Amino acid sequence: MAGVAAATTVWRRSKSALARVTPRSVVFTTLRDNETLRLEGAAVLVWLELEQPATDEILVHRVADRLAADPAEVRNLALAARRELVEIGALVESDD
Repeated sequence: MAGVAAATTVWRRSKSALARVTPRSVVFTTLRDNETLRLEGAAVLVWLELEQPATDEILVHRVADRLAADPAEVRNLALAARRELVEIGALVESDD
């Protein structure tokens, strides 16, 4: 199942992803299709925080730091957004 990860899985932005960050969203497409999507909300935070690859745990802490929140408060939101980004091909497991 796409997006289901072991604790040690490292996520990174897809090399086929093309994105532009705007003040409120990220406009995104992949080379595999011609569909353009607008990422908003938690998906933007996850996209920004995965400029450098990270495990889910590190990602949750990065998003929490950005929001000045407790990691437990943002965990479900951040991981749901990460799963959605995997499903649309924006994020992949790191092969490094």
